[in-house]
Amino acid sequence: MSRTIGTAVLTGATTGIGKVLAERLSGITGRLVLHGPQPEAGLTIRHPDLHYVQADYAELDNVRRAATRILALAPTIDVLINNAAAPGAPTRTVTADGHERTLQINAIAPSLLTTLLRPALRTGARIVNVGSAAHGLGHFDPADLELRHGYDPVGAYARSKLALVAWSLHLADVLRPAGIDVVTVDPGLNQTPLSSAMAGHIGGPPSNGAARILYAATARVPTGSYLVEDRAGSPSADAADPDNQRRIAALLAPRH
Repeated sequence: MSRTIGTAVLTGATTGIGKVLAERLSGITGRLVLHGPQPEAGLTIRHPDLHYVQADYAELDNVRRAATRILALAPTIDVLINNAAAPGAPTRTVTADGHERTLQINAIAPSLLTTLLRPALRTGARIVNVGSAAHGLGHFDPADLELRHGYDPVGAYARSKLALVAWSLHLADVLRPAGIDVVTVDPGLNQTPLSSAMAGHIGGPPSNGAARILYAATARVPTGSYLVEDRAGSPSADAADPDNQRRIAALLAPRH
């Protein structure tokens, strides 16, 4: 069912699900590159080839610098796990890059990082994008993807995860000829700083979500899969719509 990993890159590795997942990856990877927003990770993981890269996803130049650093550390990448995410801000916030903050952190930044790391993703590599069942609460409005009207924190989070899931499904088709898998996973409801910020102290331990993501990274599942509790699930109608996928992919496409 599972396999060892040569080089893994994990974003959002310092809190919640990501912190637990980083510990589990340390036992099955040859090289492990972790990302977090803090200048220093403060991780206690023991690994012979461990590296930490700091980047604040609210600034896309940070993402670009992080990608350059990761490429220097890991010329080839076997698994890229886009786990970093943020809850919807209490009020609509626009970044210096001109994007609604939740959308930028949860969808635009992962898209940019993945594009920049593409040269290191060899045939047989896998990209795992961490979605959320909340994406089903979002609806695609091409005229207002960034929620200029009717903003609310939960809606912003749902819209950002809808964008991530739709982009992931599109990316799976784009990278299929190159032999690079793209798998999207719903980690379930876990009690983490992110979920607590929006819904209070509910859900299971972060280890549950970490297990779901690790399965998505290592199991023999087809590219384009959307996994729920380690089984093929169905993304929302908005995410599954090919026209929506193409439009969202175009909206998320990095502008160099």
